[in-house]
Amino acid sequence: MRDDYTGHILEQVLDEIKAVHELVAEVPKMARKLDCVEQDVGELKQDMKTVKAAVKDTSVWQAAHDRSHSDASSSGSNRRFPWLRNA
Repeated sequence: MRDDYTGHILEQVLDEIKAVHELVAEVPKMARKLDCVEQDVGELKQDMKTVKAAVKDTSVWQAAHDRSHSDASSSGSNRRFPWLRNA
C-alpha cells in the first residue's frame, strides 16, 4: 500500500514538473509578444500626438474663422473693419 501511495505522489509531482516546464518553455514566446506590443504602443502614442496636434490646429483655425465671421456679420461690433459698423 505504501508503494501505491508513493507512486501516486510521484506521479503528481511529475505532472506538476511537466506543467512548470511547459510554462517555462512559453516565456521566450511571451517576451517576443511583449516586445511587439510595446513597439505597437510606441507607434500608437506617436500617432496620437499627431492626431492631437491636428485637432488643436483645426480647433484654433475654426475658432479664428468663427470669430471673423461673427465679427463681420454683427453690425456695430466690427473691430476689424470699423468703417463697416453702420453699413
